Amino acid sequence: MLVAMASRARLAALAAALLLAGCLPAAPISAPPPSTEAAPTPAPAATMTPAPAMSFPEIVIVPATGGVQVVGLARNDSSLPLRDVSLAIDLLDDDGESLGKLVAALLLSSVQPGALSPFRAAVPEGLSPASTRVTLDGYRVGTRVPFIVALESASTAASADGTRLLGLVRNEGPQAIQIRELAVVWRDGGGSLAGAGLAAIPHAPVPSDANLPWTALAPGAVEVGEVDVFAAATALLPNTEVLLEVSVDPAWRRTVQGRGYVTGEIRNVSAIPLLPAVAVTLWAQGELVGLEILRSTVPLPPGEVLAYGAETFPSLDARLERLGVAVQEVVPSVVVSASAAPAFSEPRLEITVLHFEVIGSRVYLEGTLTRGGEQPLAGAEIHAALRSVEGELQSATWLPIAPGSAGAPVPFRLDLPLPAGVNSALSEIDLRAVGLPFSP
Repeated sequence: MLVAMASRARLAALAAALLLAGCLPAAPISAPPPSTEAAPTPAPAATMTPAPAMSFPEIVIVPATGGVQVVGLARNDSSLPLRDVSLAIDLLDDDGESLGKLVAALLLSSVQPGALSPFRAAVPEGLSPASTRVTLDGYRVGTRVPFIVALESASTAASADGTRLLGLVRNEGPQAIQIRELAVVWRDGGGSLAGAGLAAIPHAPVPSDANLPWTALAPGAVEVGEVDVFAAATALLPNTEVLLEVSVDPAWRRTVQGRGYVTGEIRNVSAIPLLPAVAVTLWAQGELVGLEILRSTVPLPPGEVLAYGAETFPSLDARLERLGVAVQEVVPSVVVSASAAPAFSEPRLEITVLHFEVIGSRVYLEGTLTRGGEQPLAGAEIHAALRSVEGELQSATWLPIAPGSAGAPVPFRLDLPLPAGVNSALSEIDLRAVGLPFSP
C-alpha cells in the first residue's frame, strides 16, 4: 500500500483601516440692556415609539424528552422588521396563578412584518402548567427583506436518532436569496402543534423558483401530520455566484456489504481562500431520500481541489423500503456553497502514519499530527482521499482535529469506506493537514 502525505495551507491576509477623524479683555461690570429678541420656541416634546405589536395565534404544551415544553407561533403584527426577539412566558396553573416564568427566543433571528416564527421553551422539572401567558420581552429593529419561501415537499421516516423530516423549500420571490435559517413545525394527526425546530440547510444562493433541501429531527411527528416552514433570508444581487465548482461529479458507490456512499471533488475558482460546504442529496424515483451537509472549518486556497465523501444519510433505508427501490438505484447530486475565510497564514503541520489496515469494507488509519512553529491555531482538519494508482477517487473523508501545542504530537484515527471490487493493495492514500490560525 502506497501512502502519500502532504500538508497544505495558503496565506490570505485581511487588513482594516481607521479614519481619525482667547480671552477677551476685561470690561466694566454693568447691568445688561433689555433684550429685544423673542423668546425661543420650545422644542416639541419627545414622543416614544410604541413597542411593536406581536400576537400568538397558537401556543401548546406538549411532551418532550425528559418532560414537557411550550411550543407556539409568534406573529410580527407591527410595520417594522424585528430581530433578536425574546418572549416572556408565564406558566399558569388551573386557576390562572403563576407557577413561574420563562424567557425564550424566537427560532428565527429575524421576522418580517406580518410573518410568523415558531418558539419553544422547556418547562422546568416538577412544574405542570395548565396554560401560558406570553408577552414580548425584548427586540431590535431589523432590515426589511421582501421574500417568499414556500414548502415544496416534506416527508417523515424513522432513523436511528428518531423521527426525521426531509424535504424541499422553494424560493417563490422574484430575486435570488440566501436562506439563513429555516424553522419547521409539525402537527399531530388532529392538526395541533406537536413540535418545532431549526432545520439543517445548505447556505447556498437560491435563485427565483429554485428549491433548497432541508432536514430536521421531529420528535412526535407522524407521517400523516402537517408540516409548515418559516424562513429568515437575505436578498442577493443578481450576479451573485458560488466561487466553488464541481471538478469531479458526485458518484454513488457501494461497499461489499451493500452500504452506499458518495464521493466527489470541488475546486476553489476564486482568488481568495474560502470555507467550503457541500450538501450531498440522494434521489430515488424523483423523490429526495437523503441529505448530508459537509462543512469544512479550514480554508480552501485559490485553485485548490478538495475531495469529499458522504455516507451518513439518516432514514435512507426506511425511505428506500417505502418506495420499493434498491440501493443501487439511488442518484446523487450536490449543492456547493462557500463563505469568505478569515485571515490565515500557512501553518506547518506534519502527519506521521503509524498504522494502516483494511478490515472488511473499511480502511483504518492511525497516526499523529504535529504542529511546528509557535503560531497558535484555532483548529485543523485532516483530509484523506483513497485513489487508484491512476488517480481515480475511490473514497474520502474530513477529520476535524485539535492541533495541540507546538511540537507535541496529537494522535488521530480515521476510517473511510472501501468500494466493492477495489483491491486496496493497488490504491493510495493522500493525506493533507490544513490549519486555521487563531485570530485574536
